[in-house]
Amino acid sequence: MAKMKVTMLTGPQGSGKSTVMREEAIARPGLYLFAAPTHELIDEQANDFRRDARWLKTWPVHSKVGGKGKVEERLEHARSEIMREGHKHAVILTTHDAMMGSDLSLFAGWHARIDEAPAAIQAGSFNVSEMRTALKDRFALHTKPGHEWASLRLRGDKPSWKRLQGTLGAKELVEFYKQAANTARVFVSTPDWDATDDIEWFSMWTPLELAGFASVQIAGSSYTRSVGYLAAKAIYEDRLEFDEREILVARTGQPSICIHYFTEGHRGSTTFWETSDGRLQIKHVCDYLGKTLPKASFWSGNTVVQHLMEHRIKGALIKASAAGLNKHRNRQHCAIIFSGKATKADKGMMAAFGLDKDDIERAREDELIRQFVMRGAIRNPIFDGAYDVYVYEKVQAERLKSHFGELGFDSVELVPLADAGLMTVRRKSDGPSDQEKAAKKAERNEKAAKRGRKKRKAEAEAAGREVGQPGNPKLKKTKPA
Repeated sequence: MAKMKVTMLTGPQGSGKSTVMREEAIARPGLYLFAAPTHELIDEQANDFRRDARWLKTWPVHSKVGGKGKVEERLEHARSEIMREGHKHAVILTTHDAMMGSDLSLFAGWHARIDEAPAAIQAGSFNVSEMRTALKDRFALHTKPGHEWASLRLRGDKPSWKRLQGTLGAKELVEFYKQAANTARVFVSTPDWDATDDIEWFSMWTPLELAGFASVQIAGSSYTRSVGYLAAKAIYEDRLEFDEREILVARTGQPSICIHYFTEGHRGSTTFWETSDGRLQIKHVCDYLGKTLPKASFWSGNTVVQHLMEHRIKGALIKASAAGLNKHRNRQHCAIIFSGKATKADKGMMAAFGLDKDDIERAREDELIRQFVMRGAIRNPIFDGAYDVYVYEKVQAERLKSHFGELGFDSVELVPLADAGLMTVRRKSDGPSDQEKAAKKAERNEKAAKRGRKKRKAEAEAAGREVGQPGNPKLKKTKPA
């Protein structure tokens, strides 16, 4: 079987990968389905298409535009209307979610263009004991001898997600149902529903679901480091061929970049930030940024961080995954207080793909931070002014500095914010620091020395010796007067 070819447009953030895809779609007649991560980016791209090619049929489809009904239905309606009107050159733009959640078999022969790496992998776990019968009735399991994971096939029609959520009451299980409605999309850690009560699962979208398209391109500096790419390579390397095409940018300006960080004493996480101690650290961050971050800035973070920081600091709150946007490229200050580390829900997926915690952290946390900070003024290759970035922890700052070096920025400084009040704070789960361990060891050694001195004193007194003097005093000769 011939491998499916996928072209990857890679290169630094802001190198113009999206522009290249758009310009080539305008120059080469055909029917194109563009997918982007957010509504904002779809609207931005649609406006760019209309500006550069007024004559080209351009149809954005997402939850706020594109007609009535569900997004999947709007997508099919847009395709039907374009075909009915006889267009030979047209563009439909939709979201990653719509692309991954729709049956695109009717788009056979079109060209797929995906802007930024899609969130192709989801994972979770649940206890099956109270719903075993329902799962048996709704899903068939398919596995191969020697394989620990089984794929699912939905029996019957897609269920109502609202009804399921009301019945099951578990968000993660509703997401499982939604993903499992797509054939061979979800895998579970059991070959038989009766074999165990605790189920780990993961869903995986791969470009193979676009096999009917005439061509497939994915533009994104982070795609080759994404969990979706690593998973696809691990499982379908014999069916997918990735061809990398690098889009370079020549910088004519060198900005002075300062990466500020708040702590080196612990790593941030949403679990920690949801605790009282964690909220206290975000309060310290808010207090500092409230005085420092100017109004002409942009910022974001995990949902829990956004809730704690919103209305307390200046600047524009935007989505953390604001990949590809150009609207903030005049701003010279940004803050991203974000954590995307591996969780318990990732355990099964990591085992299946041979990934470790560092793979997940770099694919989720590092890449999102890189994409976010490149939304500002440094996205412009001629910018040579000052640019300030605020991240939570030193590890993030160091990795970001290394990335900037790879992009050709030669003036990058790390700035610890000790006066913010959380630089050396440790989480209880982290255990003692090296300094605390050394102090504890010195204390133990001092206590041991005291016990030794006390023991020797008792032994000397029992033997009739003068404390602190060796030997037996009864055998000592009396010195002449």
